[in-house]
Amino acid sequence: MGWGDRVQQTLVEEGGSVLLGERSDFDKERMITDLSFGDQWLASYHDGLDFADQYKGRLIFYPKNGSFLLRDLTQGDSGNYTYSVHQAINGKRNKTQVHIHLTVREQKAVMVDPRGVSPGHRDTTSDTKSLSDNAGKLDLNSK
Repeated sequence: MGWGDRVQQTLVEEGGSVLLGERSDFDKERMITDLSFGDQWLASYHDGLDFADQYKGRLIFYPKNGSFLLRDLTQGDSGNYTYSVHQAINGKRNKTQVHIHLTVREQKAVMVDPRGVSPGHRDTTSDTKSLSDNAGKLDLNSK
């Protein structure tokens, strides 16, 4: 099966997480699932989770719906993923795939200055000597 129009496009910011694949009918007793990034194998679930060492601590499997959660995304995680589910139905092997094109974009710093937020807001920070020069600014990128 080619990529064609069956590619799921996903956009996530750096540091975020993405859910890859999902089956509402997933049965961990009868189904095997694989996840790959391009030609590189990432993970499989078949009577337990097996995954590539470089994803230790970043990849979680949810056996209830067969999905993988990839956390702490970097721009290096951008690219094409393939989520495959294998199962036997009436003695025949069946394979379904979902192709996902993931784009991880750079996270932009957001600065917030609460002074002057609304008309009539009184600036009380100039009266307080204990505030540092960075008071009133929040960097949402800081951890």
